[in-house]
Amino acid sequence: MEAAARLAMLEDFDVSQLDAFFLCLECVSAAAALGGPAAVEDDWSSPYDAACEWILELAADLIRPVGTATEQRLKSVQDTKDEVRKEAFCPLRVEDRFPYFTTKVCKLRVWSDDGGELFEKLRLIARRMMADIAALCDERYQALCLEPG
Repeated sequence: MEAAARLAMLEDFDVSQLDAFFLCLECVSAAAALGGPAAVEDDWSSPYDAACEWILELAADLIRPVGTATEQRLKSVQDTKDEVRKEAFCPLRVEDRFPYFTTKVCKLRVWSDDGGELFEKLRLIARRMMADIAALCDERYQALCLEPG
């Protein structure tokens, strides 16, 4: 659990400890699915699934380019304010985010669980980000073409 807390603060964490924590969450979820002592209602979201969503959000924040607008941010001004606030309080410098992602977050076992399903979700998020960046580049190119001189 300490490793998860350290990751949440974007500090150095022990990958094996966090992998073990995810394995425990996965076992609790499996026991609930089999109707074991941890069995709960049908609409219950497993702790493992919630942790996977958290890792996905955190990874997306780490790889998100600064100064680009994703579809979510374009939906409302409040979302934009929240993102700016989140970036302002991020303990990692912008240039350290991607290396932190590749050297720590990518090494987690959870990315390869279920045939890499979580990594596939991250890949789709990254594609949307790249599409946003490409659109900005196209806009800038058009503006440059229209400038005299």
